[in-house]
Amino acid sequence: MARFDALFNKDTQGIQFNGKVIRIVESDMEIATMNITDSIEEQSIIENLLDEIKPRPVHSNKHYLLTTPFRYPPLKYGSRYGTTDMKSHFYAAKDPMTCLVECAYYRFMFLDHIQVTYDKPLNTNHLLFSCSVATKKALDLTSAQFKSIENKITLPDDHSYTQKIGQWACQNNGFDAIIFPSARHLEGVNYAITSIKNIKSRQPKVIERISCVTTQDQVVFKFQSELISISTDVKQQKVSI
Repeated sequence: MARFDALFNKDTQGIQFNGKVIRIVESDMEIATMNITDSIEEQSIIENLLDEIKPRPVHSNKHYLLTTPFRYPPLKYGSRYGTTDMKSHFYAAKDPMTCLVECAYYRFMFLDHIQVTYDKPLNTNHLLFSCSVATKKALDLTSAQFKSIENKITLPDDHSYTQKIGQWACQNNGFDAIIFPSARHLEGVNYAITSIKNIKSRQPKVIERISCVTTQDQVVFKFQSELISISTDVKQQKVSI
């Protein structure tokens, strides 16, 4: 922890960030409810009932794709920069390819953790969208200052060190965002946004609707009329596509 204390202290400076970030989400929920109803009216009733049992939106005048990450507590083990007692972050990327690689990793994780082996290809649909973010105090872990800890902050499946950074920055020292190197995509950059107030868009800008096929060996996205294939290597190391 000596190195952690040396890098993260009262003299650690934040940077101003104003720009576009890109996020990918699975978009099969509406398709799922449509499959169990006989009409648009019935589907609307189901969607409203589901929405009533979810946590309330944190910012009612913004689109749900922008508010949803802030509606839920972290997962049981937290996230890369969020501990189990911190509010959820809005995770996004600098470019579409980083989004696809990150998404592929979690597609593989899904298959690895289901109790019954799923031998057939898993077909899902995803939405790639962008929004504007602005903050006067972002922690930029991609800067040369933090090069010495890059191996620690890009471990594929160990978030213990990065969660300490997130707690120090966002919970204790007023940083609104963390800019960090992707643990999956070579030269990729990701963002963790701590508050809806830093999301300046009211509506997301849809980039593309993407179909995805996941097998035990690869994840294939159809993106901009091309097939993008990502192998299981992404589970252990950074990959380039």
